[in-house]
Amino acid sequence: MASLDIQNLSAGYGDKQVLSDINLSVKQGEMIALLGPSGCGKTTLLNALCGFHAVSDGEIRFGDKDITQLAAEKRNITMVFQSYALWPHMTVSQNVGYGLKVRGISAAEISQRVDEILKVVNLEGLQNQKVTDLSGGQRQRVALARALVIQPDILVLDEPLSNLDAKVRLQVRHEIKSLQKRFGFTSLIVTHDQEEALVMADRIAVLNQGKIEQVGTSEEVYHQPKTPFIADFMGADNHILWSQKDTEQQIYFRSEKTEVLPDSSQQHSLPAFSDKGLQLSGKVIQSAFFGHSYRVSVDCEGQIIYAVHDDYLEPEVNVHLRVAKRALHVYQRE
Repeated sequence: MASLDIQNLSAGYGDKQVLSDINLSVKQGEMIALLGPSGCGKTTLLNALCGFHAVSDGEIRFGDKDITQLAAEKRNITMVFQSYALWPHMTVSQNVGYGLKVRGISAAEISQRVDEILKVVNLEGLQNQKVTDLSGGQRQRVALARALVIQPDILVLDEPLSNLDAKVRLQVRHEIKSLQKRFGFTSLIVTHDQEEALVMADRIAVLNQGKIEQVGTSEEVYHQPKTPFIADFMGADNHILWSQKDTEQQIYFRSEKTEVLPDSSQQHSLPAFSDKGLQLSGKVIQSAFFGHSYRVSVDCEGQIIYAVHDDYLEPEVNVHLRVAKRALHVYQRE
């Protein structure tokens, strides 16, 4: 089965280098999420893949075919845009069937394939509706149907759920994943939402400043971040520096992994870092209610550390914080 291989790819805009030495392989039927902060090069990589943006170096191959210099319309790669890019004057059927029409498919076959794909995306019966009369979730399904109906080799999605409200976003992301498994298409999805990437992708590629810092499964990237940037970006919201002898270490850990214990001793012999983990002491600043728990901020000798706790804690209360060794991400500071 054909796979997508991006080799030593670089691209930019004028004198500005955006992507540097990108290497990524995507197996047939796999969904990879491109995750990273705004400006890291995610969308530029998608545009280069689709043929919308020229590359300055490297290759893009699909199977044994080099598609680096192919025109966009000859790559059989379709993109679902953040804005959906639907034609407001057209009906649902006209939008979905447009790609088939420009390929010279007969009207009868277009009608049949459009009806079939609309059933798949739960839009049956809306063929003659104007897209301007649809909800955000329905418009997203129209965009998906238009992309899928031409049976692309690769489907790319550029933050496809960012315009949807939270409830609809949860529903549609599971629908997209179900469609990907059902049809077996190869897919790349750009997102800045860590949870979205963890739920939808078979693997995640984390980009930072135009380079891929780590590629791995959701579990690998979440639990075994290779760099301080990835630890921070994937939700390790606490960060301390630990000096020991001639070395300085950066220690990252998550608030939900930080245990809060009462401190009645008034003795502040902590912090301590050992094979058992990390221990800190400090005073509560505030407890913010998050529905199922409280996010507690603690002043530990001038550094704010966050923890998740079941109960409300009064400001100025002394507490110990404890984090198990397995929950710490430790890096040598350069």
